[in-house]
Amino acid sequence: WDYPVTISKVRAKSICSGTPCNGAVVFQIRHATDSSGSTTITALFTNAEPTTSSTTFRSLTTFNDNTLGVGEFLLLQVLDASSTPDAGLNLMFEVRPD
Repeated sequence: WDYPVTISKVRAKSICSGTPCNGAVVFQIRHATDSSGSTTITALFTNAEPTTSSTTFRSLTTFNDNTLGVGEFLLLQVLDASSTPDAGLNLMFEVRPD
């Protein structure tokens, strides 16, 4: 980021191809000043979050630390992606400048 921001909402849904689409994607988003994650990494959510649908976005508005400083990167960590036949993840972020 070129300026400090606060993430006010994350919207998430799984992506599945084929039928049936039974899976969920469990993920965590972290932020750090180094894109390799070699510096201190801060979790956006208190716990990893699952998607709940492949047709409707889940809105997440409760955070562990949702303030990103200048130069911070977002790092996506997918912890589980179980589905029949396969899964992906759609994420949308609502941010506001601080």
